[in-house]
Amino acid sequence: QTPKAVEDAVLASLAVAPNPFTAQLRIENPEGVAVRYELVNTSGLVVRSGAFSATEVFVNTEALPAGIYFVRIEAQNGAKRVEKVVKY
Repeated sequence: QTPKAVEDAVLASLAVAPNPFTAQLRIENPEGVAVRYELVNTSGLVVRSGAFSATEVFVNTEALPAGIYFVRIEAQNGAKRVEKVVKY
């Protein structure tokens, strides 16, 4: 099994804010790494997704019900990161 510490360092600078959120969620990507993201509800359904390499992206979440969500982020090199966020 290959250690993933070096791959995961690629995503270390990413930030998901604000948490808790309301009408939109911002994913900050200061390094400009090419990534895919998925916003997943607690049932495992992907409710928003996309790809970007900009320094930030805004995800419109106004139509989503309040609750707990997970932001799954994956870089092109296979590095993955998951953040738990709350909508109120």
